Amino acid sequence: FFLIYAFTIHKRIVRFFSFFYLFVLLMVVNYSPIIWLFTKLPLLNYLRGAGRWMFLGGFLSALLVAFGFDTFLERADSHLRTKLLNGFMWLAGIVSGTILIAKILIIFWGDTILQWFHGYFDSYIYLSRPHLQPLQFYHDLINRYYTQVATLFDPLSPYVFFPVLSLCLAAILLFRYARGISSRYFFIRAAILLSVFNFVTVFLPFHPTFSRPLADYIPSTAVFLQKNPGLSFSVFPGNAQADFFRPYQDDINGRVLFFYEALQPNTNQRFSVSSLGYYDNLMNRRMAHLAGYLGNEKSVLKFPILHDSKVLSKDKIALVESRKWLMDLLGIKYLVSVFPLNEKQFPKVFTST
Repeated sequence: FFLIYAFTIHKRIVRFFSFFYLFVLLMVVNYSPIIWLFTKLPLLNYLRGAGRWMFLGGFLSALLVAFGFDTFLERADSHLRTKLLNGFMWLAGIVSGTILIAKILIIFWGDTILQWFHGYFDSYIYLSRPHLQPLQFYHDLINRYYTQVATLFDPLSPYVFFPVLSLCLAAILLFRYARGISSRYFFIRAAILLSVFNFVTVFLPFHPTFSRPLADYIPSTAVFLQKNPGLSFSVFPGNAQADFFRPYQDDINGRVLFFYEALQPNTNQRFSVSSLGYYDNLMNRRMAHLAGYLGNEKSVLKFPILHDSKVLSKDKIALVESRKWLMDLLGIKYLVSVFPLNEKQFPKVFTST
């Protein structure tokens, strides 16, 4: 609320930060014309990692919230202020009501809705064109997405209850202060406590942490490469490895172990292992082009087949194998792969489970 309210302030310094904030938002939007322009300008075209602009966006939003909060304390009544306040109250009510109604529908008609999705996919999508996977694979995928969406409307889930509770408490607090029911002294302290409560109850559940023993774990792949020095490269063509870590989608410890053993780009730095597979938000265009050509999933430059989600993993691996000449030119000694490779071209020297 205070962030949006800051955009109604006419002070020059606030206007500057407001427009700067909008610029940052445009910088992080996929296919933004500003990003395209940056890739054409000298010097700037060597910079990568537009998503890192969100760090600056977080700083700017904090400044704008502070300006909005300070101005709101003045209780200067205006038509726009009243409309924003009423809109925020409606938002809290609509979100709460939608969650309750959706939960009731899921409880009584959830199975019927899921069967309808299965039937619609079977009749109008699966039969309309050839698919790469058997029908049950897509049914499991639909079930998974349906469960994820249903969880968003579960008021008993901490992922839903605490954010909605914070939203409703904020709406009540703003309303009472704007109507003169609460004092300035009470409003400031209640707002601080609510911010702390929201941070603790929302930030922690949405940022899971892996177990403490994993912090000291050294994968067997890294141990082998430490004992047998040489430039390595992890084969991750266009996120094809997702087929392997999908079973760990809800298990952060399993995902971390998988990424450790497979030496996902940048993981090698933690274990002092030399690797060509890395990602840096200041990666230059030539390096991004080279990484993408070898199938690096994190490369901002995408290539046909390698980064096409509709292409089978085996076809992506075959294309990577055909570029062995480039790997030899770069001095790559070891390939780390969760996929079976042609052992005549790439003799197997180590296996990790």
